[in-house]
Amino acid sequence: MIKYILIAMTAIFATIFIFFKVRRRGGIVTATKAIAALSFVSLGFVMVSKSPANAGLIMLFGLVLGMVGDIFLDASHVCPEEKAFLPLGMAAFAIEHIAVFCAVTVACGFHILYFGISLAFGAVTALAVLFAVRKNMNFGELFYPSAIYASLLTATMAYYILMAVLGGLAVTLAIGAVLFFISDFIILFILFGEKDTVKMNVFNLSTYFAAQIMYALSLGGLVIK
Repeated sequence: MIKYILIAMTAIFATIFIFFKVRRRGGIVTATKAIAALSFVSLGFVMVSKSPANAGLIMLFGLVLGMVGDIFLDASHVCPEEKAFLPLGMAAFAIEHIAVFCAVTVACGFHILYFGISLAFGAVTALAVLFAVRKNMNFGELFYPSAIYASLLTATMAYYILMAVLGGLAVTLAIGAVLFFISDFIILFILFGEKDTVKMNVFNLSTYFAAQIMYALSLGGLVIK
């Protein structure tokens, strides 16, 4: 029962956050985002308590970092004069991605063939898309860093899908990875493609919170037995 309450809390407060975020409101944005983040972390705690294992604890650490990243990124908008908040938030999310990969490796082992295929697919697909849209985007000096990030993001998503289909990984984690992929790719277009619209922000934030919910649910068992 508590699982469904926490899912509902995350969805409700995320919806309130998004509603006020796109209207550029102040304090309530930070408060509702923090509560939504705390809710998906709490969901992770509940799920991992049912099946405690090293992989689940690593994944839970990643969720906590996601909450920390949320707080710092929102603080960077509330207090733009504090330059440290943005890089701290980005670092927290980067480590969350690493934690998820480590959790998958601990739970299912490392399959070099699947990873090699995923890495090649990620590099070719992401680079093809970014080069195709480059003329309509304003990457500046950040094109190649963006291309590397997009390639790794695509590769890890493809790897988790392969592991879910062939390696016994929980489908909820693979779904979460797909949602994270969509959310982060939208950010590229918001930041560099002058697509900072209400619809794009709603889509970006909705897929992000849905991804975190799916990651939290996967803690109930990262491997399907």
